Amino acid sequence: MRSDDTYLGDASKGELQIIREVPVYENQYGALYDDEVLFPSGASGRYIRYEWAAPYSIGILPVMKDGRLVLIRSFRHALRNWFIEIPKGFGSSEATPEDSAREELIQETGLSCANLRRMREVVNDPGFIANRMIIFIAEDCECSQLPKPEPYEAIESSKAYSIDEIRRMIENGDIQDSVTLLVLLDYLNNR
Repeated sequence: MRSDDTYLGDASKGELQIIREVPVYENQYGALYDDEVLFPSGASGRYIRYEWAAPYSIGILPVMKDGRLVLIRSFRHALRNWFIEIPKGFGSSEATPEDSAREELIQETGLSCANLRRMREVVNDPGFIANRMIIFIAEDCECSQLPKPEPYEAIESSKAYSIDEIRRMIENGDIQDSVTLLVLLDYLNNR
């Protein structure tokens, strides 16, 4: 799974240097490594790292024509709970990030958009996950079909919220997903 362009690091520059990559698990979604590393202090040890098989992931903030924001309710396996999130998914080397975002938007919400604008690029958890996420704002969204989540997703519903409802949900702790919080706060502060 390792791509030849994985930067191995340089402990003499204050970085964690990979001495030997040790894959411990791999499936079609990604690979888990328990790398042998050299720390900047000169100590050696091990460090866990996960690398998605997809070249990037995408997140989309759908904005309806009336200004409401659409979020989904998704069950997340790792924490065994439901979360309110922006639609998110994997990109493909065969598709542009924009095409991947439009496809994910339709799959998870049934929405299409008149305008898709790149918002920013983020890293979900740089201490563990080795991939980047490209965030888009989908403007002037409207329903175009019923949502068709992929068979391996657990998405209960999508719902449009007013800006006031979004603010209350953030204040009440109803939105806990860090990427969703970042995107919403950025959008609210820059609109």
